[in-house]
This record gives sequence, C-alpha cells and structure tokens, in this order.
Amino acid sequence: MANETIQNQVDVTQALADPRGQAIPYADALSQLAGEVLNILTAGDIDRAKAALQGVVKAETMTFAEAAYNALTSPLKGEEPDGRRSFRRAKLAAKLVNATGTITLTTDEQKEIQEVVGKAYGPVVVGAVYTILNVDGAE
Repeated sequence: MANETIQNQVDVTQALADPRGQAIPYADALSQLAGEVLNILTAGDIDRAKAALQGVVKAETMTFAEAAYNALTSPLKGEEPDGRRSFRRAKLAAKLVNATGTITLTTDEQKEIQEVVGKAYGPVVVGAVYTILNVDGAE
C-alpha cells in the first residue's frame, strides 16, 4: 500500500448513529447485510452466503468496528478479490475487531473500509461510518 503515511485516529468502539443521532441497533445493520446475502443466495452461491454470515458478531448496538469487520469479511456482490486483497482485508478486520478503543488507520485502510462498507450496507450505516471517518461530504 503506497499511501500509508496519512493517518487518522478512530475510536472503533464508537456506536453508529442514524441521521437523528440515535444509535443504530445491531439488528437493523444486519438486516442491510442480509440483503447482500440474499443477493448471493439468489445467484446460487451458498458457500459465499455462508462465508458472509461467519463474521457476524452479536451486540445490542452496531459499532464502527463491527460494521467494518462484517463488510471486510463478507463476499461482496460483483467482486472477486485476489488473494492479496483478501489477506489485507483479513488483517484489517482482525485489527478492528481486536481493538478496544482508539486506533490509527492509514489512508489506505480508511479507503478499504469506505469501499466495502459502501457495498455491504445501506445509506444509514454507510453515512454513520463515513461520518466517523470524516469522509468529505459525509456531514
């Protein structure tokens, strides 16, 4: 990853909030991910659907780390990442899920999270994650 010099501090335990400022229940966020799994099942790929559900962690409120972890470890529609990209995503997912507070994310890590969350979830979760990452135009 060539652009790793710019970094951002992110509290990965921060609960995601909807546009009204209310915490996003985990079940609501998972229902968006379930839509992606349904698309995979409709395509007849049961193994990919099972893999998408393996990373699901149960919690009352969806956190930044959980949303990013689920997206990073789920097969995404129309995407067939190579081994290197899958490995980078697995390492980043582990970094997020094992963190207990604020961590440093490189620009490349932030871009990867933005990409997969944007593909895996609907606008409410995407907006919450992008806001935490301070993505231009997120507010």
